[in-house]
Amino acid sequence: MTGAGAILIIFDLSSMLKTVQNEPFVQRNVTALRRMGGIALIEAILFIIKAFVYFTPMTAVSAVVMLMCGLFSLVLAEVFGKAVSYKQENDL
Repeated sequence: MTGAGAILIIFDLSSMLKTVQNEPFVQRNVTALRRMGGIALIEAILFIIKAFVYFTPMTAVSAVVMLMCGLFSLVLAEVFGKAVSYKQENDL
């Protein structure tokens, strides 16, 4: 289950890399960052549930890492969203 989420995150990252060369502040990147953040938070919840069922130290570490990555991605999405709106205002 978490492998599928990782593959979706990789696809979003690869689509974002294509826009970094030309114009990184586009709405598509904001959507991709929000989607990656949501997927990472869902995976963190799955790791936490697994830690209650069958605890291993790596499960706990994975849960913390995914939680931090998810929150970081959501914050970055908001920053990119503000940059997109400022860019659109500036273009007018």
